[in-house]
Amino acid sequence: MATKCPLQPIPQPPTHLFGLLGNIPDIEITAKSTSYSQLAALYGPIYKLNLISKEIIILSSHELVNEVFDETRFEKKLGTLREVRHAAGDGLITALTSEPNWKLAHNLLLAPLGPMAIRAMFPKMVDIISQLVLKWDRLGPNLIHDATDNFTRLSFDSIALCAFDYRCNSFYGDTPHPFVSSMTEMLEEANRRFNRAGLENKLRLWSQRSFNKDIATMHGIVDEIIADRRQNPQKHDDVLNSLLNARDKETGEGLSDENIRYQVLTLLAAGHETTSGLLSFTFYLLLKNPGELQKAMAEVDTVLGNDALTIRHLPQLKYVKAVLKESLRLHPPAGQVVVHSKEDSGVLGCKYAYTSDDLFVINLNDMHKDPKVWGSDAEAFKPERMLDGSFEKLPPNSWKPWGNGQRECIGREFAMQEAIMAVALILQRFHLEMADPSYTLKISQTITQKPLGFAIKVTRREGKGFMVGLQAQEPQSPLCVPKLTGLGSGALQDSGRSRPAVGTGTGLPTPSPLSHAPSKDQAPTSQASPLKTSLKDGNTQGQAPVAIFYGSNSGTCKRFAEDVRSSLPTFGFACHASQTLDAATDNLPRDRPVVIIAPSYEGLPSDDSKKFVSWLKAHTGDSKALEGVSYSVCAFGNSDWVNTFHRIPKLIDDLMQKQGAQRFAPLGLVDVAGDVYDTFEDWWEKLMQALIGTQNRGAGAGPVERPLLVHADSGLSELGALRAEPALNEGEEMKLGTVLTNKQLVGDEIGLAKRHMEIALPEGMKYSPGDYLLVQPSNCRNTIRRVLNRFKLPADAAAVLKESSESSMVRNIRRRTRNWVTDFNLGSPRQLNKRTES
Repeated sequence: MATKCPLQPIPQPPTHLFGLLGNIPDIEITAKSTSYSQLAALYGPIYKLNLISKEIIILSSHELVNEVFDETRFEKKLGTLREVRHAAGDGLITALTSEPNWKLAHNLLLAPLGPMAIRAMFPKMVDIISQLVLKWDRLGPNLIHDATDNFTRLSFDSIALCAFDYRCNSFYGDTPHPFVSSMTEMLEEANRRFNRAGLENKLRLWSQRSFNKDIATMHGIVDEIIADRRQNPQKHDDVLNSLLNARDKETGEGLSDENIRYQVLTLLAAGHETTSGLLSFTFYLLLKNPGELQKAMAEVDTVLGNDALTIRHLPQLKYVKAVLKESLRLHPPAGQVVVHSKEDSGVLGCKYAYTSDDLFVINLNDMHKDPKVWGSDAEAFKPERMLDGSFEKLPPNSWKPWGNGQRECIGREFAMQEAIMAVALILQRFHLEMADPSYTLKISQTITQKPLGFAIKVTRREGKGFMVGLQAQEPQSPLCVPKLTGLGSGALQDSGRSRPAVGTGTGLPTPSPLSHAPSKDQAPTSQASPLKTSLKDGNTQGQAPVAIFYGSNSGTCKRFAEDVRSSLPTFGFACHASQTLDAATDNLPRDRPVVIIAPSYEGLPSDDSKKFVSWLKAHTGDSKALEGVSYSVCAFGNSDWVNTFHRIPKLIDDLMQKQGAQRFAPLGLVDVAGDVYDTFEDWWEKLMQALIGTQNRGAGAGPVERPLLVHADSGLSELGALRAEPALNEGEEMKLGTVLTNKQLVGDEIGLAKRHMEIALPEGMKYSPGDYLLVQPSNCRNTIRRVLNRFKLPADAAAVLKESSESSMVRNIRRRTRNWVTDFNLGSPRQLNKRTES
């Protein structure tokens, strides 16, 4: 590449033993980041090292790192991870970007590791964190705890349970889980192998045998997890099910058995290494900075008090999240990122020539402390850097603890949610102190870095009960949006009922009836414009048509779009099917309102909206291209990606308006790193106000009630001699168990009463430790009789459920009328319609 800049040689420390050892003695293998920082203090923000078999170039300043993080010019190189491929093959972390399995696995895991799926893991995370805090509590205030060991057990058990529904029970043994022990040994040896010459690695036969043995142990455990799932299939779409069964939507390809093994191993290893290091460094920093510790405890006390932690609390823990982000700045999990040039040659910083063979090692520890970005106190622990808009004002690529671009850690949302929950529950319950007040930080580094020898003591805080923060935890998924019971006159109300999202479609459940609708004199929004949709045109049983389009890689926007679609009939509107944005390319309807739910991925459109965005851009300057289109956009994004937050949906909204389309409801802005539900509900309320208001439905007009609609047949011929039908919950057959013992152990003075129950399971039903038993509720006999009499329903008629707002009721299954009425929730007023088939 030609350049007019005067080139300079890249500095290099002197080599050792006449060059025979290169710069290897300058690097402490178990603390590479520290060695790189010490050399940077001597040789500046760029220098190279001779490692005999290779040369590496170390970068420490934001100015230079920002340049090599340009994915159009540079891409990930394996570095030490090349040695880890012996264990993890072409798994997500160790694969080259050009390898087919990287893209395939990345696409398949976007949904099960997306923001909504991570929220659905909340109860399982609480399960594992509760084991840690209860263990600490039981062991008393005098016992010394190895912080890193405890957080490793926590994070390993959490990823195993949440991703693979597999219990490792690390808190019930004195030694680490065999996978963790073997992984640690393997990573340490991989680190050493990278810094040796190839010949030396071949000559170290004992090290090679130990290396292979550790890999075999890890593969054996992974194979056991996979075999267990194949022998005991589950219907919910967790990470393991996606690896086993999902297929690429474009090619139809799935992962090979070998690659499934590599992906499970990768997720087990990386999924616990990052979080355990993050928590260990965070508590070290808090204990070294008591003022910040008190601020974090004060926030936890304000948000939680003595209440049980719920998913809704997490966005309110802003200071706790800032503490974690500042900890990630000072001590990023990986420490280094390795890249190389896509071009044959080039010039970095207008000074330093390089070729595609050069390996650039970015020392994140130094880059994150660049005083030009972080100020003269860059070394200090100040969570306030991440608050009040300061984080948003940072220059591009200045905070990169999870890596860069498309190769950023796919589990970062998992790690952050787990860390916020752990910090909150620990601070809510305990006073913490260092076991050795004179301890100074020592870092142990393999692929990731953690504190070495950091030990703590914990004492339960005065006035905190044994079950504080954990009482009344329910086994169901918390990933649910409150039923929307108010529109137009006040805040949306939580009806107290919700549905789990796993396996049923995440997001809004069908809204229950409105107390009242806004009058025609109420303007939904200053941006609203009259819709040109006829109530009769395209109706589904008299309902006004609405078009819904979405863009989605992780499945989040698709799920919210589908739940908006399913909620429309309640208010007199209908959408036959939500579609991808690409389906709207040159095909935006003008005869009905258009609803768009779209994300921004690193400032780029989702895979299924690229054509649509390109089509909009192609009509830039044409102010009449979309004349007659009425639309509203809801934008999804992650505020941690400051420079590209909501970029694409805002662009869509802007281009459509400039091309003549009319915005009938304001732009919605949802932050998946914040309170998704509250912000989405705000937009959803404005959307429905606009739709209802512009259709002139009038004051006092209510929603279209979504009833329990049953088609009944008085004949029994099709059901034959059936005497007893199983209860159903979301299609799953319920069976009868026998309660053998039921006695109270602890009263309800603190939380719910605790009982000891022994239940004899029906023949053929299996139960493993950690499983849940679901109890199917039913209406009382008197209520059932009254309903059957009121609507003149024959109790033994064959009936098919056609429509219901009950998420657990299954449609189009023939059962006795009596059983439908038994299972349907009659605790709140409902309209029950009977249509008798001849």
